[in-house]
Amino acid sequence: MKILMATDGSPDASIALLTAARLLRKDSDVTVLCVAPPPPHRGRHKLIEYEGRIRKETDRILADATQLLASEGFQAAAITDSGSAAEVILRHASDYDLTVIGAKGRNLRQDVGLGPVAGILVDRMRSPLLIGRGMPPDPEGRILVAVDGSTYGRREIEILRDGMALEGREITLMHVVETPWVHLGLDQDWGEFIEEKPDHVEPALEVDRTMHVQAATIVNRASVGLEGFHAGLSTVIVDGIPGDEILSETDTGSYDLAVLGSTGSNDVKHQMLGSVAAKVAWNARCSVLLAR
Repeated sequence: MKILMATDGSPDASIALLTAARLLRKDSDVTVLCVAPPPPHRGRHKLIEYEGRIRKETDRILADATQLLASEGFQAAAITDSGSAAEVILRHASDYDLTVIGAKGRNLRQDVGLGPVAGILVDRMRSPLLIGRGMPPDPEGRILVAVDGSTYGRREIEILRDGMALEGREITLMHVVETPWVHLGLDQDWGEFIEEKPDHVEPALEVDRTMHVQAATIVNRASVGLEGFHAGLSTVIVDGIPGDEILSETDTGSYDLAVLGSTGSNDVKHQMLGSVAAKVAWNARCSVLLAR
């Protein structure tokens, strides 16, 4: 896999690089990108002075990043570009299989879920995006994979199988059954109080049963796709609102990484899927991989 890792020299960027290095296979083709701010509109003398100072700073940042990755067994190429950080990363990302970024960046409050650059990339990135928030140094760890049976869900499995070092990690496959009445605030067992006639099945109950059968099929299909690539695999099927249930599971299960499919599209048809991915990316305490 070709991997682009963006860094601004901040602690969050370094954490993201370490996260990726501890997740990715060692044969990955890694490039580190540092984006320099655009030069100010000043005189030629000031411009030359500015460019020299920026070049020195980006060289230092890239040297630190490549040294950090080398300590984890990766020989990375280094490139620099200038302009708006989000726009530059978006432009370069189209040439890579996965882009890695930090959650926040320089000088941001610790209670902010995503910094401005990461927030833009979550909204606009059309290819897989890893938001690194930390990974233990040992090869063990827990990964939560939220699957929905869509093309985007199948992309999750492909990225995990082809690009990640999964041999020592435990994987949980999760599917959230989002029945129409979930948003009405009804309890999961509300249907048990509906009296059924012997020759009649309440339509709402039939929908619920059908969706649970489909959920089991989706999870089983995903498990087949990961056979032989992990230390252990478990499954979770729950009813609820996907974003809330996934975040709850990441907290209670002490996961190091959450993996979600996402459309990467802004049209109305895809806003629901996109909102789940954005909600988890903003609020999860662990690293998040959006498979697009």
